[in-house]
Amino acid sequence: MRRNFCFKLFFLVFSFFLCITCANAKECTTKELKELKQLAKNVDFGYTFNQENGTFEIFAYNFLNKFYIDSSI
Repeated sequence: MRRNFCFKLFFLVFSFFLCITCANAKECTTKELKELKQLAKNVDFGYTFNQENGTFEIFAYNFLNKFYIDSSI
């Protein structure tokens, strides 16, 4: 019984790490991170509600091309 449990636990942990397909990460220097945080403080968002179709329109002001919005939520 103990051997069966250990095998199942090992398989579960192994399959968890097998599911991680891709991780993109870029290391920033402290100087770059400080600059990006300062630029991000200037970004402002606004929205309007379209009553015809019941949707929101979202606007970003002072949004530079150094940033991106990931809409894969």
